[in-house]
Amino acid sequence: MNTLHHSVYVIELDPAAQGDPGPGGYRRCLYVGLTGLSIEERFHQHKSGKKSSSKVKKYGRAVAWDLCSPKNPMTYEEAKCEEQLLKLELERRGFRVFGGH
Repeated sequence: MNTLHHSVYVIELDPAAQGDPGPGGYRRCLYVGLTGLSIEERFHQHKSGKKSSSKVKKYGRAVAWDLCSPKNPMTYEEAKCEEQLLKLELERRGFRVFGGH
């Protein structure tokens, strides 16, 4: 069953998450993921340590709503592809991006 209940989300991380950004640095430090939950619920899971990325648990600031996929919601298969595409697009734009397995 291909129901449209998955979302690709972006979380703003504290700049300390990136370590040494090197020459020129990065504009923003981000985490990209996908979820079948609401994006808010998934963010709270990360922060509480439940099925959490260590980067988001330690450095997560807030959902970056301006960067979340405009295609939400979508099927799981679509979300897997969109997660990778969004990660690559954000990296191309100069962001430091974690996640996006």
